[in-house]
Amino acid sequence: MHQKAAPLKKEKNLREMLLHARNSYGDRDMLRVRTEDRQVKGIKHEAFMRDMNAFGDALLGLGLAGKKVAVIGPTSYEWLVSYFSVVCGVGIAVPIDKELQDDEIAVILRESEAECVIFADEYFDTMKNIKPSVPGIRCFIDMKGRPGSFARSFYELAGQKMRNGYEEREIDETEMCALLFTSGTTGKSKGVMLTHKSILAAAEGGLAYLEIGEVCLSVLPVHHSFECTHGIVMMIENGTTICINNSLRYFADNLKLFRPDAVFLVPLFIERLEYMIRKEVQQKNGGEEAFTALLQKSREEFARGEDRRGEYFADIKELFGGRLSLLLCGGAPLPERLMKFFRDIGILLVTGYGITECSPLVSVNGNHAYNSTSIIKGGIPL
Repeated sequence: MHQKAAPLKKEKNLREMLLHARNSYGDRDMLRVRTEDRQVKGIKHEAFMRDMNAFGDALLGLGLAGKKVAVIGPTSYEWLVSYFSVVCGVGIAVPIDKELQDDEIAVILRESEAECVIFADEYFDTMKNIKPSVPGIRCFIDMKGRPGSFARSFYELAGQKMRNGYEEREIDETEMCALLFTSGTTGKSKGVMLTHKSILAAAEGGLAYLEIGEVCLSVLPVHHSFECTHGIVMMIENGTTICINNSLRYFADNLKLFRPDAVFLVPLFIERLEYMIRKEVQQKNGGEEAFTALLQKSREEFARGEDRRGEYFADIKELFGGRLSLLLCGGAPLPERLMKFFRDIGILLVTGYGITECSPLVSVNGNHAYNSTSIIKGGIPL
């Protein structure tokens, strides 16, 4: 079942967006994470904003008002708190690609003129190695924190009861709030300046064409504008619960665990989902031949106005948690056959196009108006 977003007030900035989401959807989980014992932990909007405000006050206490703060690591609760704390009242966030080499990370830290870097614990050695080459970084913050380390602890800072005026700071929606480094198609990475206004415009534009559902799974790298704007900001604005895929090796299992309505992916992941379906089909009586015959029967019935895809392919959808109804794909060309294949089994697969400079969405096929051949040669450059 799809839901429409609550009437938008056209929030001017991301802080207003979060406040509106809390007031409109406060009874729902804003986020869900997987625990070490494969349980699901829900996090409400109120709890997220409490941590965001506390961490924001702590960053101001470190003298970072108006400064650039880098964030690096996989998608996590700590990453999201860090990013929103910076853009909603501290300064300018600089999300960094977690796949870069140490020297490349150091270059971005220098070129961005960042004065602080917040990093996931697995980058502890990286930060220790590059520390001498980034003299502009006067504050290192570890999302985990280690006693006696050169880095401050994220949770110690977030746990401080500071009052540095974070929530009262004015936000200019037309000023840069995020600096993203992207190489585009060629050349070395270049900084792209995004504003609250541009990010919210892209998110609201997506919601004008897409019906997302109640639960989504965040899979793509959050430092990319596609995932950050549409997999995170747009979902918050829509009241959709965001489930964090903590590891690619748990992707298939997390689909069953979180049971999402929607997932945003790149073609490589779409092909992986198709592989999962083909493998499941081969293990059943009749195999591919029976499956192909059922697809043909379903197509003929659908053409007559009869939709029994939910009945025919329920076992296949259970591979993905049983509720998956929307896949949005970008980043590279997507074969038309895949779009038709997933629609045939009752999962709408649509494509979008955009560039980081546009925050990033430029165009997208919608739930009810789409063309399988319109932009299959494009894709969102992530």
